[in-house]
Amino acid sequence: DPALASLDEVDKARLVDVDKDGRLPIILEGLRMVKKELGDKVPVSGTVTGPFTIAAMVVGTEKLLIGMIKKPDKVKQLMEVITENNERYIARMLEMGVGVGFADPVSTTSLLRVKQYKEFSLPYFQHNVDFIKKNGGGCGLHIGGGSRKLWETLNETGIGCFGLDNIEDLEEAKEVLGPHMAIQGNIPPVDIVRLGTPQDVLRSGKECIRKAWDSPNGFTLTSGCQTPMDTPAENLQALMDAARIFGRYPIDVDLLNADL
Repeated sequence: DPALASLDEVDKARLVDVDKDGRLPIILEGLRMVKKELGDKVPVSGTVTGPFTIAAMVVGTEKLLIGMIKKPDKVKQLMEVITENNERYIARMLEMGVGVGFADPVSTTSLLRVKQYKEFSLPYFQHNVDFIKKNGGGCGLHIGGGSRKLWETLNETGIGCFGLDNIEDLEEAKEVLGPHMAIQGNIPPVDIVRLGTPQDVLRSGKECIRKAWDSPNGFTLTSGCQTPMDTPAENLQALMDAARIFGRYPIDVDLLNADL
């Protein structure tokens, strides 16, 4: 069940001790271990859930959406606590030198109007981004589902990378987001990565690279969202193979345009 039964209980929302409360110390220790073992070989980063998505977890998505209309002050009170809690956690990540990637799926325009996003989600996410930049870090963001209506707004946030859901078009993202940040995506995670064949993954990966390899601030080939449980290992291997085969520089444009 959600931590709060309703927004009427928002006064119970408290600031966390990231070194003691819940699973936060376990996750931070895991990040320290990975950073120690692999930090000199590959970039290491951790995920921070976007404030609005955390609010949906704390009170329940339906109650949060209704609350934006009926109890907006209560929603904003909750968002303030969540934003501070995020920054306490982020501070530990920055101390150990790992990257920060936000996942904020409930901020999708599949659920919110742009006006609602700008009032109830963006200011608190922006506060987290500004905190990271003030402390010498950078961050990326992934929003699942629809996000196209937010792209021009996201260009102004100062994030360094945006990950697209597979329902959005990488070529359009290259034109709109590409001049401002790196982009990543967006092989369909269920239809292709989980349920497809390795050949399907190679074909989809090639198409993603064809569309976005020349994005002005860089492109990373990834699944369009979280990799589903029970994804075949050979499909994950095919995703990496697609990057190695079709994304190796100098890019072979003829290979990208050839049938597979």
